[in-house]
Amino acid sequence: MKFKKQHLSITVLCTILVLITCITLTFTFPVNAQTPKDESIAVKQYDGTKQNNKILNSFKQDNRQIQSIESETDLKYPDYYGGSYLNENGELVILLKETSNLIRTNLRTIAGNQSLQFESATYSYEELNQMVNQISEYKKANNDRLAEAIDAWALNDKENTIEVYIKNLDDNLISLFKNNVNNSTSFIFKDAGTGFAYTSCQEEKENETSSVLSTLVMRPGMGISGSNGRTYSIGFPVYRDINSGRQYGFVTAAHYLNVGNTIYNGTTSNAIGTVRLNKLGGPYDVSFVSLNSNTNCSNTISKTAYSLIPSNEEIDYPVYGKLVYLNASNHTNASGYINSTNFSLTTSLASHTGLIKASYTSSASDSGGLVSSSGPNNYSRVQEGTHMGSYSGDGVFCSASNIVNLWYLTCY
Repeated sequence: MKFKKQHLSITVLCTILVLITCITLTFTFPVNAQTPKDESIAVKQYDGTKQNNKILNSFKQDNRQIQSIESETDLKYPDYYGGSYLNENGELVILLKETSNLIRTNLRTIAGNQSLQFESATYSYEELNQMVNQISEYKKANNDRLAEAIDAWALNDKENTIEVYIKNLDDNLISLFKNNVNNSTSFIFKDAGTGFAYTSCQEEKENETSSVLSTLVMRPGMGISGSNGRTYSIGFPVYRDINSGRQYGFVTAAHYLNVGNTIYNGTTSNAIGTVRLNKLGGPYDVSFVSLNSNTNCSNTISKTAYSLIPSNEEIDYPVYGKLVYLNASNHTNASGYINSTNFSLTTSLASHTGLIKASYTSSASDSGGLVSSSGPNNYSRVQEGTHMGSYSGDGVFCSASNIVNLWYLTCY
């Protein structure tokens, strides 16, 4: 009996070891997935982001007061509000130009956080946005040395400043800027470095005719190609309601794509859908692709165990300091932190403002790929936006909030 008990114990032990090994293998993540430190920060950031949403939603105007249906935002920032950011511990911090106890009490009540942190700000967020617009207007109205040298500009939410990136930066250009645009102390001047690049890639296609397929499942982050000869990545699945019913598809980038372009699976000749909507300029670089009847788009992110939450309810306003991930053709969970919620530049194709900039890396064929953040549950992700390109090593993306509101899209 003693021998049988020992034998049984050994059998049980082996079974446990096998189960542990299987579980370990099942949940092994790519090398560039988030570290345990990042994971713990992300949990706190989720709560901080929700608090930030409540505060920003309290600033919303009545939609009937907005003159244009394509207004970039329906937010009207109060004079006392200087912006917000998530600190290194993932906690929300609100910047205030006016710091009365009544304002603090009201914001803590709105956020549902009696420990909400505050810092003083020199400029209101509305003032900073107006100065951002001044640069845009100067670029549009002038064709001089300064206008040519201004490469991009980014609102730094945490520092309450505006970073102006200038090509071949020198003191003379700084003086020209102060004399011709604005001499506010909010401006911080930086060299433009390598500048901006779209991360779609042009490739030769051997055959663009579609072939007969059995049902094909596409996923956020997978590589795709267009009949324009360029390669992109899938953002996140959405549908829209049209007169003939519900049209399912996904969002990707807009640059170099046109309505009517066929979209293919990877670089093969298998057609999966058609570009139905396209907008390039302002805060947008986005296309809506409707799927063919034999193609579906899952909300499980390619090459990961993560799934997107199939709802618009979780989509947040981008917030400075938030940890985000790029899943695209050449990157799986490339991580970085948002460092501007209002990034502007003029490319060879369009003028942009209201883009989001973050410190993740990207490369060719990543355009249109998914940018997401950690959700409320293990292995859940929230749509943050779609990748557009890179600026001097940082990623640039379009806000998911802007995208779904643009065409009344719904995540599924």
